Amino acid sequence: MYKANLNINYAVNLQPGIWRREALLKISGDDMNPWEFEVSLRTKSIENDFSCYATLGKELPFDHGLLRGKFFPKTYKKVKKDGVLTTDRKKLTRLEEFKYKSKVRISHMIPQKSKSFFKKILKKFGFKFYTE
Repeated sequence: MYKANLNINYAVNLQPGIWRREALLKISGDDMNPWEFEVSLRTKSIENDFSCYATLGKELPFDHGLLRGKFFPKTYKKVKKDGVLTTDRKKLTRLEEFKYKSKVRISHMIPQKSKSFFKKILKKFGFKFYTE
């Protein structure tokens, strides 16, 4: 385990984890959608002086299964095979999955200062970002 660097976006997130119940209840009172809440976890953890830890291993294995309410095709196939699919939730098209994964890759290659600059410009054109 290592102490999470709270200066990084999504250092604290809603992926599988272990929380102190009181801490999670303390920071979950605001009226936010899931994306806004996930982004707020990092700043609220800083404000409340929480110690956040993570692992590099597969102790809590999971797949990133949904994006904006739609299954990733790999996840859809797995939950259907396992017999746990009890919803008519749609799955991402291959094009939607490609676009998402491309955005993530590009985001990891761009320096933070450049990201902030481009986000300011894109916000003027009506784009919405959950992280700064």
